[in-house]
Amino acid sequence: MTNETAIRAVHLGLLRLAPQDSPFPGRKGNEKPYIIDARGAGTNIKLRLLIVSLLSDLLQTYEPFDVIGGVSKSGVTWGSWLAWDKRAAYATVLPDGPRTSGLQRSVEGDVRGKRVVLVDNWVRTGESLSQAIEQVSIAGGEVVGAVAIARHEASSVGFKLSTIWTDSELLEAMSVHSQDR
Repeated sequence: MTNETAIRAVHLGLLRLAPQDSPFPGRKGNEKPYIIDARGAGTNIKLRLLIVSLLSDLLQTYEPFDVIGGVSKSGVTWGSWLAWDKRAAYATVLPDGPRTSGLQRSVEGDVRGKRVVLVDNWVRTGESLSQAIEQVSIAGGEVVGAVAIARHEASSVGFKLSTIWTDSELLEAMSVHSQDR
């Protein structure tokens, strides 16, 4: 049975299919037949509220925690919205390490001695989250797990990760949504 929340998210525009003759360019040069458009959800209030609500539900498995850490770049937006919704402390985590400007921090916010749940939009390999875990540890915090909007079905990570959907669930929901049109 198709996940009803995935159908709703697809209906609201979370998943975008590329035209057959023009795949989306990927970050590392590989072409992609679809995009999970979590970055575009900011202007789509219904989709944003759905995602924040479902991420909030996932957070219950990590309680107690002290800080929500948004993983740069897209996780920053989702993490801050989620922290606002939960009335929780928030920190920005830069997986690539400290900035070369300003205060030159890799974690912007105090995580020393605190339990942190990371937030990201999409997990393909888990590399960004693994790097973020390392940065939080260097800053004196303990990552108790991570939540994300979606993950690649075949992804396997070495830490506790909860996601709302897999890419397969969203693609299945897209086929149901297309049939309903």
